[in-house]
Amino acid sequence: MFRRLACILVLLLFLPLCTGCPGGGGEKKPLPMQGPKIGVSLADMQRDGNKVMKKIFDKAKKKDKVQIIWMDAGGDPAQQQKDIQKLIEKKVKVVILQVTDPSIAPDLVRQLAQNNIKVIALETLPVNTPVDGYITSDHRRTGELQVNYLQAVLQKGLQQLNQGPVVLNPQVPAQSGQQNRQMVIPDHQQAAMGLQEGGPVKVVVLQGDSSDQMAREITAAVNGVLKNMKNIEVVLSQPHPRWDANLAKATMQQLLAGGKKIDAVLANDSSLAMAAVEVLKQFGMERRVITVGVGGAPQAAEALMSGEHDAEVDNRPDMLARLAYDAAKDLAEGRVFQYDTRINNGDYTVPAKIVPPRLVKQDNVYLLQERVEKKKKQQGEGGQQSQSQQQGQGQSQGQSQGQSQQQGQGQSQGQQQGQQKTTLRITTSEGRVVEVQIDGEVQSIQSQTGGQQGQGQQSKQQQGQ
Repeated sequence: MFRRLACILVLLLFLPLCTGCPGGGGEKKPLPMQGPKIGVSLADMQRDGNKVMKKIFDKAKKKDKVQIIWMDAGGDPAQQQKDIQKLIEKKVKVVILQVTDPSIAPDLVRQLAQNNIKVIALETLPVNTPVDGYITSDHRRTGELQVNYLQAVLQKGLQQLNQGPVVLNPQVPAQSGQQNRQMVIPDHQQAAMGLQEGGPVKVVVLQGDSSDQMAREITAAVNGVLKNMKNIEVVLSQPHPRWDANLAKATMQQLLAGGKKIDAVLANDSSLAMAAVEVLKQFGMERRVITVGVGGAPQAAEALMSGEHDAEVDNRPDMLARLAYDAAKDLAEGRVFQYDTRINNGDYTVPAKIVPPRLVKQDNVYLLQERVEKKKKQQGEGGQQSQSQQQGQGQSQGQSQGQSQQQGQGQSQGQQQGQQKTTLRITTSEGRVVEVQIDGEVQSIQSQTGGQQGQGQQSKQQQGQ
């Protein structure tokens, strides 16, 4: 009996040691280790290169357990100033900064530095500012590659024109007793013909945002080389705020609608180049005018494969993203930035890594094949998810159209005794249905699109639809 009581007493004495503090619920499990916080302040997430960067960052952070906080200024400097304040509040270790406006960049860097946050500048180097690292593509070389391609195409066209015989055009019927001697000019040799005849080659430079260092340096390189070329005329070198492709379309439409002769378009960005291609297609000139972009976006790569676009200078956004991620991670974990070169920046010397660009044409478009395949895969996945939604929409549209037809029939029956009314049902190319009720009988209908009118069918046919 005494032994049993002694054992119970010993167990009671050791029980608190086994269960933790008196009254506690046992030892708490330690929280999983979290990596350092890295902020990414982007000028505009819609840029193709930034989309590539986000995919690479999101994939790498899972492996390294790094916390990435994304901020998208949407091209608004005021919004980017707010974004920087949010990153400071979140106590990030490093910020990768792609500025919207270079004029505010020194102040943004100063705010971050005062809060012991290191800064990696991406593509644009803040003037006379001590950033901890700078990662960029070679903007000067990018512009040179664009002009080099133009020169090569013109030289090849001259050689073909000088060596090749006159080609008969079978599509044009010959006059009776005469042989058709109209020449078929291969794609892009019209510009070479202009050189052969002594006339200048007309070039349009579609610039990005004039406040962006990347746009300014590419444009300066392009214009600098073109200036030293004979028989080359830059008919327009136009900046486009926020790299807006719609503004680039308007620029091209104004030029072509005004009858301006264009032989080549050199664009600072893939989206601007694709805007030019779209307008050229509207005028049936996509295979006559030489187009060169920058970036190697999937849409541009597809246009290269189809022959609607001629060349892209790939500034390697994938490589820029990996270098930026590695640099930010090293700095966040207390290591130094592994730079390749140094750039004098006013009173400071900035460590930097510069990514060499590469020219991509139809004969080496396979270099961009991976980006095209990724885009198609994403579109395929999105299409499977939205297929059921589209079917549901189609059913609802069919039901609503059936109901509206019944309503229209009921109205016409009720109005037979009074004044006759006509209900027009209009279906747009986007699938939108609009009904308009008009007193009296419609004799004819005219539609107008893009300044062209088309005579509609008779009213009885319209009413029967």
